[in-house]
Amino acid sequence: ALPISLPHWPAMAYITSEKNALVGAQGQKDDSPGPCGASWLGRVLVIDCCGYPSYIGPHWWCSVIMFLFILGVGWFHCSSVVVQSPVDLAGGIAVTALSLLTFVRCFLADPGAVQLRRASIPPEAAASHRGQYCSKCCVVQPAGSLHCDFCDICIEGYDHHCPWMGKCIGAGNLCDFYTFLTAGFGSLAYIFLKAMFMTGEETPLTTAAPAGAVFG
Repeated sequence: ALPISLPHWPAMAYITSEKNALVGAQGQKDDSPGPCGASWLGRVLVIDCCGYPSYIGPHWWCSVIMFLFILGVGWFHCSSVVVQSPVDLAGGIAVTALSLLTFVRCFLADPGAVQLRRASIPPEAAASHRGQYCSKCCVVQPAGSLHCDFCDICIEGYDHHCPWMGKCIGAGNLCDFYTFLTAGFGSLAYIFLKAMFMTGEETPLTTAAPAGAVFG
């Protein structure tokens, strides 16, 4: 595979950094630490920093919107009258940080790219392998895999393409996705309950400064 530039994104552009390059006929990847670098896996940008790859999908801008939305909801809660004590403020910061951390983890996770798990083979050799052959990625898809036209790669354990995560949800990041949903809905439930059952008692934290002053 040859390096490509952003405007083209050909289907065969599934290069990764040296650490994640496919090796051997078994299609296994090298887990030894490698140098930092960036490359394209279909339309997914792979940024490898000292052996820790991050996968940024083509809809990254939707992920930025989601990140700012979570941050905005957390800021609004922490700076509103709902926060009546330092303990409430710490709770608001904690649930916001948990939602952001689980979101970023899923956003950067490998969605389950088949090219990272199986070696590419020529079309004439596909008949000797079990599974459906993808002519775009030149790999034999495991059961439950699907080629995503948005990400332009085959995804093992394909669940759906999520614009808010920037890429597909598959075998590689499905657990991270549900972890984020649990943390996100849990945070919203916490904020909702605090708003519903607040006592209305004012403390110096809320009376000494107007809303938003806690954060400058």
